[in-house]
Amino acid sequence: MGAITGLPGYRTAVDYTPRRVRKSSQGANYLEGGAVIDGTRSGDAGNTSYVDVLRPGKIMAKRSSGGKYRNYIIGKTTASYTGTGTVTSLTVGAATATEIARLIAATGASVTALLVGPPSAAGTVAETAITISAASGTTLTIADLAVDKVTDSLIVVDDTVAGSLCIVDDDDFVKCSDELGNRIDQPFSRPLIGGNLDTSQIIDWPADTSTITWLKGKLNAAGSNSFFRFDE
Repeated sequence: MGAITGLPGYRTAVDYTPRRVRKSSQGANYLEGGAVIDGTRSGDAGNTSYVDVLRPGKIMAKRSSGGKYRNYIIGKTTASYTGTGTVTSLTVGAATATEIARLIAATGASVTALLVGPPSAAGTVAETAITISAASGTTLTIADLAVDKVTDSLIVVDDTVAGSLCIVDDDDFVKCSDELGNRIDQPFSRPLIGGNLDTSQIIDWPADTSTITWLKGKLNAAGSNSFFRFDE
């Protein structure tokens, strides 16, 4: 926490909304020893005015290079797509586009990701590699998509270790910047890898039923130490 400066007196109120990801404390399990969050590559686009603060329910994954953790899902599409013709842009929420633009600027490179979703509702989910070269307004610029995707497909980072997914736990708001607003790495003391989840509180939880099944499989991947139960 930064130093409190200025004269005594009441200041402008700041809202705080607690979040409970787990249905109960029964079965809660954490990654032993904790981890480190990559502050540069992490953000919570949906946390309006506080995108540098990861909320409880944010899904995290270990980076394949360096071993730090970052948020697994950057955002979701807001339109469906057909592979007929040339598709070189994706429509997303403005907050998602802003976060991806920040990532491009911060890393000095395009964002490589996976666009995850079925070609039609409840169809077979596919992980389609995409390279995002620019982001502005509500538009992401990509190479020709050439596949069908439903609305609400997930934009997932592709530089993570398989079976490493975990979740920011109840009330563990993680600020990824210092008092000057510079992005810095942060300790991740309670990476949640097991428990009874309230899926309504999991950030970027998909709407499509087959994508939900895909994400549950990633959270409880074979060979990982994770064991989540879902309330759906």
